[in-house]
Amino acid sequence: MSITLRNIKGSELTFNEVDNNFKSYFHTASLDGNILKLTYFTPPNNISQEIDLTSIAGGNTGSFFIDASVDKNVITFTRGDGTPLSITVDTGSGGGTEVIANPGGTGPSLDTIKIDGNTFEISGSGGIEYVNDNENITSIEVLDYTTDVEAIFNNGALKFIFGNPSPPNAILSINGFNQNRFNKQLDNYDVVGTFGLGGYTLISASLFETTSGNEVLIAGPVDTGNNFNLNFITSGSRSYKLEVTSSNPATGQIVEQSRTDAENLNKTPPGLPTVNPVATNVLLGSAGNKIEIGSTGTLTFTPIAGASNGWDIVLGSLTSNVSSPITLTTSDKNNISIFASADYVSPPGAANPAESIARVQSPVTSFSRIRSLRFGTALRASWTETDLEDLPLWDTTLGGSVGTIYKGTINPNNQQISTTFAGVLYLYIVYDKNQNDLTEILGSVGNEFGLFTKQPDVGQYKVYRSTNQFSGGTGATYNYTLKT
Repeated sequence: MSITLRNIKGSELTFNEVDNNFKSYFHTASLDGNILKLTYFTPPNNISQEIDLTSIAGGNTGSFFIDASVDKNVITFTRGDGTPLSITVDTGSGGGTEVIANPGGTGPSLDTIKIDGNTFEISGSGGIEYVNDNENITSIEVLDYTTDVEAIFNNGALKFIFGNPSPPNAILSINGFNQNRFNKQLDNYDVVGTFGLGGYTLISASLFETTSGNEVLIAGPVDTGNNFNLNFITSGSRSYKLEVTSSNPATGQIVEQSRTDAENLNKTPPGLPTVNPVATNVLLGSAGNKIEIGSTGTLTFTPIAGASNGWDIVLGSLTSNVSSPITLTTSDKNNISIFASADYVSPPGAANPAESIARVQSPVTSFSRIRSLRFGTALRASWTETDLEDLPLWDTTLGGSVGTIYKGTINPNNQQISTTFAGVLYLYIVYDKNQNDLTEILGSVGNEFGLFTKQPDVGQYKVYRSTNQFSGGTGATYNYTLKT
């Protein structure tokens, strides 16, 4: 039925003409499977007209999207047949941002929407087609519950940004560099500059060598890639600098980063020479590197070079401060120090200028001279310092007749002493005069200090003698504990 228009007729429409116009419009439409039903009114009844869409949609109109919803970062599209299609958006969750494809709208048309690598394209009829699946979308709604979501529309392109891109962190490292070498020796190493863009976009990256104090470009500038990885064979110390410029894809902010790394030579010196071990053959021994004053004998040793560590030893420079062997006499009372030394130079052509170094043993090998506690008996009423330094005269283990030298025990406090003798003799307690005086001499009947008399010092010795001679009979043992 045709429609009568007033501007065509040239006069007002009659009631009948208006009614006929309304009868010409479909006032409702519905879709039942592949059948499109259009309804119009012909008094007194509604008349339906059915259109089979099978030949148009390939028999599957149920595949059109008719609704969409978002739960956090999952977009769910509902097809006409009721089946869903869910898409997970990894870049964020929804909140307050809505995009509606409105076929009846005006102004610039929306061409594409891309969410996490999935592209949605607006069809010519105003519907939205999911390119990957040939599905139609009527609307997209994104709900986000954070404050870091952006929707940017620029030149017909709509961009969603969920969250903040991770900031860049450039790293520069020198790998495999050998510091333990001379300055003319070559070394093979790698310089690795990692751009560390995070979520940012690379603008430019460059690598410089800065060894000389000036910046010399050795790689770049580049605007693609993730790193520089260069191999070098050089001598001497080296330093480098990495410069990376990138931009925040959300805000356009430019970030410039500069990283430096340096490796400096640190040649290991030669090992220290030594004279250890020292062979000793002295009276009463040298335990704890202590030698009794009055001891005689010899100390024999040979200087030994330490590890060369790549250095050349100077011929004839390995020596000791004193010659071997050292021969001791009763008159020798000084402490003994022995050490070795050696001179080294860098190998020919390994360094410019040539390097040299002197190495001296540390710590030195030393022997301290001591006066040890002694206890014994004698008929004589006094001693000279020379007598006390005559070890074979005193110590019974060396053939002496007096008693025991407690070699290595210098402080008499809390020391236990013992002697066995026959006959009637004086008891003697002798030790270094630099030690404190005795206050108690504890024997079998208690403190017997009153039975002894402190004698005048004999040279460097303190001497306590029994006031009277003791009787040992045919053999008696006396035990004491000393207190200072």
